[in-house]
Amino acid sequence: MPDHADSDSCLHPPARQIARLPIRNRSNLPTYPNGWFRVASSEDVTADSLLPLTYFGAHYVAFRAPDGTARVADAYCPHLGAHLASHTGGKIENGTITCPFHRWQFAADSGQCTRINYSRIVPPKARLTLHPAREMHGMVVMWHHTEGLPPDHEPYIETRIDTEPGWVKLDPLRWEMYAQQQEFLENIFDSAHILELHNSETLPRFASIDDTAYGIKIVLDIDVPDPEFPVAKCINDYSGISLAVQNNRARGENLLFTSFTPIDEDRVEMTVNAYIKESGSAELDSAFGTQFIERFKYEVAQDLAILEHKKHLEKPLLCSGDGDILRWRQYTRRFY
Repeated sequence: MPDHADSDSCLHPPARQIARLPIRNRSNLPTYPNGWFRVASSEDVTADSLLPLTYFGAHYVAFRAPDGTARVADAYCPHLGAHLASHTGGKIENGTITCPFHRWQFAADSGQCTRINYSRIVPPKARLTLHPAREMHGMVVMWHHTEGLPPDHEPYIETRIDTEPGWVKLDPLRWEMYAQQQEFLENIFDSAHILELHNSETLPRFASIDDTAYGIKIVLDIDVPDPEFPVAKCINDYSGISLAVQNNRARGENLLFTSFTPIDEDRVEMTVNAYIKESGSAELDSAFGTQFIERFKYEVAQDLAILEHKKHLEKPLLCSGDGDILRWRQYTRRFY
């Protein structure tokens, strides 16, 4: 896949050619936050194949247990460390995962080793390492904690997609960005950049900022909506610093489900599933959806042109008119 979604040059603002420094040379933020992270689309996780994944500088596999529940496991067999999906002999069939190296078999629902063809005794500790996983908004998310601790919160779920009729899903978007996700998500608090970088006609106003069990809720009011992109209210529910649900309300309405998952020390995968609410006119909905996505991609390109070369300053020099960036940074400490 390309590094940036739809890398058509017409969608990207002009950028200078600057040698990219590794993230660790520009930032002292931890590489891998704790929390819930998207690792796959629901449609890609099946009961008859092992989906190889690479995140957090490690390998995993995703699959479905016999009851249909999505599972995520370390990709390595506990016997001698073979990658379960590295050879055609590695497979999942009828709820049983077979390692391609020595054909040890494991139950897909529990990870427990159930059979070794050449041994009558199965070591009691022989089991796959399973990670807590959930399925939401058309994606599979897994819990990752640098110290191996269990989940201390559940991710925010926007139930309106499933309970309200009239939501139309747009084509998904994906980027690989060379910036730590805290930097990108900080943009919601950096209201001045919306005015100056994205050429908005007005500064958004923070109506409320509230801590929640899953993370933080930010409500922005835009008193003078941009005529080209008329959002009057923007409601954001962040689960940690990895999952974001944004509800934009104006003449029309849309929902954005955005995820940020570290691939390795220098790359973070950003994905977006966008929905628009039907207006009663398919023609208007199509036009609005196209306009919205094109504008959104352009602004992401603008952000990445800055963030992929930006240095993280622990003590930024702020002034009147800047958003509550320090409030955001205080919040993020919960997830390291």
